[in-house]
Amino acid sequence: MVSIRKSDPGIIRFYGRNSVKDSVHCARNTIETNFFMKSKNKSKCLQFTLIELLVVIAIIAILAGMLLPALAAAKESGNAARCVSNVKQLGLATLSYTDHYNEYFVLAGEDAEAYPNKKRWCGERDSASDPWDPARSPLAPFLGKEGKVKECPSLANFIDRESSENFEKGCGGYGYNYFYLGSAQWNGNRDGRISTKLSMVRKPSKTVMFADSVFTANYSVNGKLIEYHVLEPETAIGWNPTPSTHFRHKKKANTVFVDGHAAPETGMESSSYVDFWIKNKIGVYGNEDYLLKFDK
Repeated sequence: MVSIRKSDPGIIRFYGRNSVKDSVHCARNTIETNFFMKSKNKSKCLQFTLIELLVVIAIIAILAGMLLPALAAAKESGNAARCVSNVKQLGLATLSYTDHYNEYFVLAGEDAEAYPNKKRWCGERDSASDPWDPARSPLAPFLGKEGKVKECPSLANFIDRESSENFEKGCGGYGYNYFYLGSAQWNGNRDGRISTKLSMVRKPSKTVMFADSVFTANYSVNGKLIEYHVLEPETAIGWNPTPSTHFRHKKKANTVFVDGHAAPETGMESSSYVDFWIKNKIGVYGNEDYLLKFDK
């Protein structure tokens, strides 16, 4: 059945079941065609040539190359600042210790000369092969809430933590002036159970208490770097110790002095161990060896 409807003058529209279906089908095809054409045109706009893609990748690589060193430098600056705070805390804890123990400095190694190797300023351990437990350090009661020696945040970049030769694990990467403060070896007394009194230090602002340290396994310049709990002076009574002060922060070692002030100090090679400086930045203080400025 077909109906004829006159809507506008001069226009006659035919309506029927088939004609309505055809109209709907036609409209749908028109919409789909327009959508496809728009999508196709849009995809053409988003296409890159291979050369353009390579240029973009090259630009990203250049920017990354410029930013990464700056980010690394910023990270190291942050680590160095935290390290200064760590040694400052160690210094203040040690001064508090002297207040409680009749001016005596904390012992560097109570049983070092007897060689049980279970007690140090940085902690205790149950056997010589165990790491030091910082929570059992004689300084722990004076180190605030955490009650333990903190680790230099840059230390992991230098040492081989898993090495079987790392016999000093747990000291945090900081060394103590054992020769002049943590013992009485400066006057020939080898007994590790005797330390120096605070009042005996004549130049507290120039006498090192703690600083960044490492040691080379097997005393070799090519040995793996390991943690080390003491600072070796450049010269000592009867021998020339292997240096252990580590100038890891842009050729500077963060250092706290007996008067309590902390600062990064410039280093240089030890006259007896030049290669240690060239390879690992292990040496002595630049202008003067502060470890030798103990006025006895």
